[in-house]
Amino acid sequence: MSILNSQPEVTKAERVKRLTDDIVETPRETAEQLFQQWDHAVRMLWSTQGDITPADKLATIGTDAAELIAMSRALTAFLTTTCTDKRNDLVEKIEARLATIPAFTVQADGTVTIDPVTID
Repeated sequence: MSILNSQPEVTKAERVKRLTDDIVETPRETAEQLFQQWDHAVRMLWSTQGDITPADKLATIGTDAAELIAMSRALTAFLTTTCTDKRNDLVEKIEARLATIPAFTVQADGTVTIDPVTID
């Protein structure tokens, strides 16, 4: 058979199945992509790259840092709520990533500072 020959007709049931598979796959892929973007952003902010610390980044972001933190918290809550009991693997990754974030304080002017580490 040649690709130039007529192809067998696809039934309506087959077309519907293809469409619904795509419809169902979209939220699945979206959750994964959203998690990946969130994880990337969290790692970029809260990790040290060479001699650039999270405190350096927060200072440069300045008064927009509080908004960044608020958006991150909202996205974290959305992902956690959406994925709990459905994608617990992602919830575990979120919790593990959150555990790497140092304690910080959001200032009234919108800046964010990392809390001093105290040794008991």
